[in-house]
Amino acid sequence: YLEVRRPFILGINEGRWKPTLSHYFIKELENRGKLARLYTQNIDGLDYNVGLGAGRVVACHGSLGKASCEFCSTEVDKAWFLQQLRDNIKDIYKIDSSAPASSANILCPSCSRPGVKPSTVLYGRQLPEEFFDAMSADFPGNVDLVVVIGTSLTVGPANRIPLVADEQTPRIVINMEPVGQELGIKYSPEAHEADGPMCSGQGRDMFLRGECDKSVAELVKELGWADSLRAYRDQMSTSLEALGL
Repeated sequence: YLEVRRPFILGINEGRWKPTLSHYFIKELENRGKLARLYTQNIDGLDYNVGLGAGRVVACHGSLGKASCEFCSTEVDKAWFLQQLRDNIKDIYKIDSSAPASSANILCPSCSRPGVKPSTVLYGRQLPEEFFDAMSADFPGNVDLVVVIGTSLTVGPANRIPLVADEQTPRIVINMEPVGQELGIKYSPEAHEADGPMCSGQGRDMFLRGECDKSVAELVKELGWADSLRAYRDQMSTSLEALGL
């Protein structure tokens, strides 16, 4: 497990990959007091790299940005884990000449068993308790808008988040194509056309068609937040100029 993921875990935590405009849009929502919570199905840890406040991010399937023990659930210091990874896990891709020739177990500082790994949810395992706690705190009545960005809405139970808000709560889907119809999200007829409009709506549901960053860029322009997002220019992977920002 760790041998296969070694370069990705190190790369994410060393900043080799940067958050996108969409990530920083969420940070701007928080800055303006408009973010209740970010529920993410991504495990890459980039959501943590934009500086969201403690408790704002719920990593539904865990994250490479944290590490813990599979046996005793103790969360370990990230810097310690990364150094252990460098020193004890071989590089099967032959990229890192400083990696050891063979792998050794990383023992948990708490229980001394070899169960330390990124805090991701393995297939068939229960989602983290913080997911259910946050859902109970936020829904149905403590949010007034649900924004869904870049997902197929096919993996449960996280795909049910848009459904548990109050039935009057507006929902915005930003995606390449309509998703979640079987879950009750409604789209106008033109939303299903290949050359349909970028923006369309049906009842409380709004659909912004297109690549996430492109759609978010248009939203940022309409909100008048472009100057605020430009402040993150050097910290993001997205070319703002290419998006007209």
